[in-house]
Amino acid sequence: MTENNEREASVRSLAEKLLLYRNDVTEAIRLAEQFHEAFEARQRNLCAPEMPLSELNLSVRSLNALHRQKIGTVRDLARYTIQDLKYFQNGGDVSRQEIAARMADIGYPMREA
Repeated sequence: MTENNEREASVRSLAEKLLLYRNDVTEAIRLAEQFHEAFEARQRNLCAPEMPLSELNLSVRSLNALHRQKIGTVRDLARYTIQDLKYFQNGGDVSRQEIAARMADIGYPMREA
C-alpha cells in the first residue's frame, strides 16, 4: 500500500470513528483534530518538487547558504543529504536541522548520509 493510500485509509478510518462517536463530544473534537492534521499532512505531501525554496519559510541564513550553492527548488535540495549541508557556507547545525525539518514537513525527508 502506498503512503498516500495509507493516509487516505487513515483519514477514512478517522471519519468513520467520528460518526460512531458523535454522541461523545470530547471524542468527536479529538477525532476532528486528528482528521484535520491528517488532511494537512496529505496536503504537504502534495508539494510540487519545483516549488522555490523561498516558499519554505526558512531563515535568511539557511536560504542564503542554499542559494550560494545554486540550490533553488525543493527538487534541487532533495538531491543532498543532511551531511552534505555541513559543507555549505553557513551550513551549521541549526541551519541543517531547520532545513531537514522543513523538508520533512512538506513530504521530502532528507537522508542522513
